Amino acid sequence: MKKIIISGILVCAVSIMWMAFVRKPLPSVPVVSSVLSTEVPLHFSINTMNLTDIELGLNNAEAGKGLYVQFQMGNSFKTGRAGLVLKGMRAIPENKGGMKPDKYLTDTKRKGGSERDFSNFMKDKKGTAVTTYTFLQTLVQGTNGNTYMKMVYNGSEMEMIQILEIPNPVTLPAHISGLFVSKGIIQFQPGTVAFDAATAAFYIPVVIR
Repeated sequence: MKKIIISGILVCAVSIMWMAFVRKPLPSVPVVSSVLSTEVPLHFSINTMNLTDIELGLNNAEAGKGLYVQFQMGNSFKTGRAGLVLKGMRAIPENKGGMKPDKYLTDTKRKGGSERDFSNFMKDKKGTAVTTYTFLQTLVQGTNGNTYMKMVYNGSEMEMIQILEIPNPVTLPAHISGLFVSKGIIQFQPGTVAFDAATAAFYIPVVIR
C-alpha cells in the first residue's frame, strides 16, 4: 500500500513538473525605445517538410540570393503551446530530403496521435489554404539597451506559433543583414524569444558583428 501511495505521489509530481515546463512564462515583451531600420517585408513559402521539421524559403531573391530557414518542432508542439526551434539559415536549401506541402497533407502518419501538426499552420481560421507567410521585420532597440529583430506576422488570421526557441547563435546571411544595417552582420542570440500575442510579434535578441 505504501509503495502504491509513493508511486502515485511521484506520478503527480512528474505531471506537475511537466505542465510547468509546457506552460512556463515566456520572456516579457520589450519596450521599444528606438527604431534602427526601415520595415522590411519578407515573404516565405514552405520548401520542404517532414513529420518534425520544416524549411521555409524566401519567395523573392535578395541581391540574387535566396534565404532558407530551418525549424524543428519544439517539445511542447503537440501537447502545450505550439513552438518551433530555429535550427539555421542558409542562402541555399538544406537538401536533406523531405516532402512538399501537398504530399505532407496526404501522409497518414503526420498526426501521430495528436490534434496538432504542421497542417494547423497551413490554413487560416476560415479554412482557406495559406501558402505564403509574410513577416514585417524591423531592427529595434529596447529601453533595456538590447537590440531586437521585431518580426510581425502580416497575413490572414490563423493559429500562431507561440514559442520560438534559438538554442545556438544563428547568423543572418550577409545579403539579408544588409537589408537592415549598412555595416556588419546580424546574429540571432540563443534563448526563448518574447512573443506579443496582441500584435503577433516576436522580438528576437540580436547582436551586430
